[in-house]
Amino acid sequence: MLASSATTGLVGLDPFTGRVVWRNKVPEGGVTAPVPIAGAILVGTTRYGLFLLSPRNGKVIDGIDLGTGFAQTPAAFAGRAYVMSNAGTLLGLGVEPPLPRPTARN
Repeated sequence: MLASSATTGLVGLDPFTGRVVWRNKVPEGGVTAPVPIAGAILVGTTRYGLFLLSPRNGKVIDGIDLGTGFAQTPAAFAGRAYVMSNAGTLLGLGVEPPLPRPTARN
C-alpha cells in the first residue's frame, strides 16, 4: 500500500501489518499523487522531474526532467502514462512491466 503526505512524503506500507517498509522524504517543492503503472509507481515532482519508483523499496527505476517540473498528477492506463509539465508540454510515456526472473533449471 502507498500513503502520500505533504509533510512526511511517500510511504510504502505492508498491507497485512501496516508496518512502514520504506519512506521517501518530500523533495523541495512537493510531489504529485503516486500513480501505479506496469508494476511500478509514477510520481512527479514540481522541481525535479518525473520518476518511476519500485514499489518494493521506493528506489528510483528511471526518471525524466524537462527542466520545468510536474505539478499535475500523471494519468496512467494499460502501460501508458500522460502528464503535463509545468511549462505546458504534454508528455506521453510507455512503461513495460519487468521481465520475469529466470528460474534455475534442474
